[in-house]
Amino acid sequence: MKKSIAEIIIHADKLAEACENFDIDNARPLSHEESLIMHAEVEQGISDEEILDAFTQARELGATWEQIGKSFGLTAELAQDKYSALISERG
Repeated sequence: MKKSIAEIIIHADKLAEACENFDIDNARPLSHEESLIMHAEVEQGISDEEILDAFTQARELGATWEQIGKSFGLTAELAQDKYSALISERG
């Protein structure tokens, strides 16, 4: 299931906290399967970040929420609800 950017940001915050509190003495190597899953999660995060970049640029260039929503198969209202706060946070 595809995660929203907000979900990815929350996940990233949890991951950052885990990294900051990492205990090397109790660490274990990742299995091949865990490594593949982690790689997929990183790729998904990059993809969502690129989508947010595209939304931000589109809004800066004057695209309407209707145009943005249509490009992703969303209504204007859903696109605005889902991404406007994240775009605003980026400044």
